[in-house]
Amino acid sequence: MYKVLTECEPHSVSLVATACLTNVALLLSVYPQVVEKLEQIVILGEADLSPLLLAVLLKCGIIGGCLGIGNTGPVAEFNIQIDPEAAKIVFETPNVKIVQIPLEVSLFFKSSLLFFSSPPF
Repeated sequence: MYKVLTECEPHSVSLVATACLTNVALLLSVYPQVVEKLEQIVILGEADLSPLLLAVLLKCGIIGGCLGIGNTGPVAEFNIQIDPEAAKIVFETPNVKIVQIPLEVSLFFKSSLLFFSSPPF
C-alpha cells in the first residue's frame, strides 16, 4: 500500500477500511509521510447514527428502527472494538479527514463489483 500511495498526488486518496484498523494504523505509524497523500480515511465502524442521517434513511425506507446498537455490545462495533489501540492511532492522525460509516448503513448498501474491478494500480 505504501508503494502505491507514494505514487499518488497529494490529498488525492480516499482510503477505505472495511475491517479493523490494524493495517491502517501500522501504515500511518511506519510511514507518516503518506498522510499528505490522503484526502480522507473512510471507516466502517460506528454504532450510532447522526440524527440527520437517521432521519434521511428512515424517510427513504432504507432502514428500520433498530439503530445505535453495536454488533459486539450496546454501543461497540467490531472493527473498532477488536483493536482499539489502532483505532486511537487512526482517529488521532493529524491533517486527514476521518469519515465513519455506521454499521447499519453497511447492511443496506451494496457495492458493485464493477467498481472494484479496475484498480488504479
